[in-house]
Amino acid sequence: MRRRSFPQRSSSARNDFVAKYPNSDLLVYIYPLYYSAYTQLKNPQKVIEYSDKLVALGDKVEPGIRYQALYARALSCSSLNIKDTDPSAKDNATKCREAALLGLKTLDEIKKARHYFPPKTLRKQKQAPAILFHYTVGNASMTLKTTPPQ
Repeated sequence: MRRRSFPQRSSSARNDFVAKYPNSDLLVYIYPLYYSAYTQLKNPQKVIEYSDKLVALGDKVEPGIRYQALYARALSCSSLNIKDTDPSAKDNATKCREAALLGLKTLDEIKKARHYFPPKTLRKQKQAPAILFHYTVGNASMTLKTTPPQ
């Protein structure tokens, strides 16, 4: 008998919860479990799907949690390897670009950490995620054959 990995075992409990309570305020905590599990399983499409579901919750999601979802999404977009010949390439590239731009905006909204770090340290910590978001925007813009927004 083949044992299932932790992400696969715990998914049935998450699925049951989401099926029973599709409008629960706790989805803010459930969706990150999904995209984290799918990251471990190396399934970028599912990471994107559940990151998008979390972001769609809007103001219910704190900027820090939204940032984590958008960061995971940007990493998944970079691993999709979208080809220009793919019929859904423009749609995927547009969504990746929009999410990365939202990631940059969300990164600027994270203010809570200012209480823990001096502004210079905080800017340095935000630099690496900003590079990933800019890379995603640029890569998507190349697929769309447009110039990246300033």
